[in-house]
Amino acid sequence: MKSRKTTFIERLKRITSIFPTSSEKEEISNSIHQIIEYLQLMDENIRRLPSTEDIQKLRQSLNDLEGRMDSHTGGRLLSSLIGSRKGRGLTGKEPSPLDINQGGKDLEELSNLALAELKRALGDEKAYPSRRIRAMLQVLGVRVPSKMVRSELAELAVTKISNYKGYEMLRSEKGGE
Repeated sequence: MKSRKTTFIERLKRITSIFPTSSEKEEISNSIHQIIEYLQLMDENIRRLPSTEDIQKLRQSLNDLEGRMDSHTGGRLLSSLIGSRKGRGLTGKEPSPLDINQGGKDLEELSNLALAELKRALGDEKAYPSRRIRAMLQVLGVRVPSKMVRSELAELAVTKISNYKGYEMLRSEKGGE
């Protein structure tokens, strides 16, 4: 049988063998600091989120602005300041049924392209004039201001077609489950 002295020494040796090396201590310390930094970042982000009270104040301000826009004198002044004209419709000349049909075909064709190819295709003014882009946007249910220039139309179409592709992909994944 072992003596108590020997057993005590063996236990001490076991205890001392589990202490980390200097490099292990440094790795553990770095990991803890990374966790602390992450938690501080999370805390900052949570503090930046608007509260329900902030949102309520924003809604009240929007309601006030809307009321002022609807008033006769204040509405004209605010409309002129922000550059909108009261009573003007959003869309100019509506695309014809043939344009809409072509827009649907264009949409099917373009939705198969990668983003860079889509931008390049819609950038080609001869292949996709404003009328065709407006028709595609109408097929997607997007109302377009009549004064929007062709480059803006193309950018809007790229965004909406990309979103459309994403929704279609999600829909097909959801249906496959």
